[in-house]
This record gives sequence, structure tokens and C-alpha cells, in this order.
Amino acid sequence: NENPEKKDKIIDYKQKTTFNLADYKKIAVLHRKLGEPKYDEWLYQFEEAGQPFNEYVNSDPVLPNDVQNKIYVLPIGEFTSLEKRILNETIDFMQVFFGLEIVIQKIKPDGFIPDTARRTNGDIEQLNTKYILYNVLKPVIPEDAIVYIAITAKDLYPKDDWNFVFGQASLKNRVSVASIYRLKYPDMDTSNYQLCLKRLMTTVTHETCHMFSIRHCKDY
Repeated sequence: NENPEKKDKIIDYKQKTTFNLADYKKIAVLHRKLGEPKYDEWLYQFEEAGQPFNEYVNSDPVLPNDVQNKIYVLPIGEFTSLEKRILNETIDFMQVFFGLEIVIQKIKPDGFIPDTARRTNGDIEQLNTKYILYNVLKPVIPEDAIVYIAITAKDLYPKDDWNFVFGQASLKNRVSVASIYRLKYPDMDTSNYQLCLKRLMTTVTHETCHMFSIRHCKDY
């Protein structure tokens, strides 16, 4: 941030935060080591460098501070009553998981997204993630927001040669977007609601962690 007052507060916050690698061993037992990646998994197709703890600490990570300490959520497009319910329950989970106040903004219809940032893939309407990140969210990120995430029921694509993505985030710009669409395939109803809810909680938490400067883990 260009505001020096805010930057000082971020530095002050970091200086009073103690990072101890010895604590890692205490939580290691809570996590399961990954095996060899399977054909349909991310690590099978994409090579990740990982992120050692020291590398994370030295990366000047995004951290809450006295000024920027809220998570803002912008719903984009239309939502069914069940999709609104799953959205609200996911936001409740985020507040518990991150321990930060969540501010839910008014639903923004997706009609403002131009034709150049949307497409039809087969019979599926998709919105471009980069347009949402850098043209919609980044220019208007609220002053007290530490991170800003958009959630939509529409499908997403990051660039022309990709089929779809569940979501995308910027590690330094503090913005991200996630989609419900693929998590409820073919449709969400009361029989698969809990599965869809778990998937959305996982996706939104994943993208939010990226905004807090955490890269993909290749070991756990």
C-alpha cells in the first residue's frame, strides 16, 4: 500500500508477531502427507515449487493490521435460494476459520461484465476471472479490507485456452474470486447440499489463504 501510515502499522504488527519453526512439529501430526498425485489432481499436471515456512515469512506476507482487518465478500450475479443459503453458511465458516470480521456487500448483477470478459463454453456461460480480479475488485477494495473476494454462481475461466477454474486469487493484490457452479454439478438440492457446502468452504478458504500470501502446498 502506498499509504506510509498503513505500511508502518503493518510493520508494527509483524514485529510483535513471533514465528517459531519449533511450533511446526506440534501441528504436523494434524496433517496427512500427500501420496503420488493422481491423473485428475492438480499436482499431476502442474509442478509446484512449494513454500517453506521461512520463505513465507520473508515474503512480506499480507497480514491483518489495525487498519486493514476485515474480509469483504462481493456476491456477483443471480443466486437461487439454496445458493444464497450455502453462501451465507460458507461466510459464517470463514469468520470462524480466519477469526476476522466478514462484511457482505450487496449482490452485484453480472450484467456490467462486458462481452469481452465472458464466453459460452458449450452451453455454459462463463465469466473471466482476471477481469473480475483486476477490473472489478482491485480498483475499489475497501480501505479497511485486508482481503476482498467475489463469489458467483456462474462458471469461471482464467484465459481462452483453459476450460474452467473453481476460483483464482492474487497473492499480493488481496483480491480473489470463487465459483459455486462446478461444486454443485449437475444441480444442488437437499440430497447433496452438505457435499456442495463442504466444497465451497474448501474453495473459498483456499482462495482466501492465497490472498494471505500462502502458495500451494505440495507435501500435505
